[in-house]
Amino acid sequence: MLIEIGCGLKNACLNCYKSNEIFINPQLEIKACHVSNKTFPLLEFIKERKKEEIYNTIVESRVLLATAPGLGNNHWRNITL
Repeated sequence: MLIEIGCGLKNACLNCYKSNEIFINPQLEIKACHVSNKTFPLLEFIKERKKEEIYNTIVESRVLLATAPGLGNNHWRNITL
């Protein structure tokens, strides 16, 4: 609940990362952050059963979620991806 209420606030961003949840939209794209428009497409990898690419895409989305707020910003709302 904290994540939804505080979305974009520093503590909520940290809790979102720690929750280890992966949000996939109806277009089968990973949305790493609620307040960012950045997505990571999965559909092609799913159709072609490319398990390693699916895994790598998940890892890439988690790295973005973990590191982007640390690029001189306090929280996600301060950056444009």
